[in-house]
Amino acid sequence: MNQINEMIFLEKIYDKADIQDLINIYSEILPGRNELSVTMFIEFPDEKAMISGMPKLAGIEKMVYLVFDDHSLKATPEEGRSTETLESTLQYLKLKFPDSEKEAFLNCRNAFIETRHPVYSESARVPEDLLKTLKAELSQ
Repeated sequence: MNQINEMIFLEKIYDKADIQDLINIYSEILPGRNELSVTMFIEFPDEKAMISGMPKLAGIEKMVYLVFDDHSLKATPEEGRSTETLESTLQYLKLKFPDSEKEAFLNCRNAFIETRHPVYSESARVPEDLLKTLKAELSQ
């Protein structure tokens, strides 16, 4: 909802129909019960690097995981943002927690975001303050 409020404010949107359109668009990426929504932005140092690098990353949005304890939760990408050969630099992902994994996540001490793409395989620790916030969001 904060993103919707920011868009309304920054874009100076006052028309009720336009506001409803924004709500409809963004409601698809809001987390549901036992879900967290994640925005992944793929950044390159310049346009030339982006043009040559993005095709190599096709499908990366389907290879993102939240790893905690002995659990590996695969993110689900929003449909239609990429094709087999063309990747979008902005991806909306959802982490859907089955009850057992939700409980494990709420009790974990560390978590990592991982990409397991053949061209870009990385792992980054979720900072402690962000982990605390994510747990609070998920427990609501």
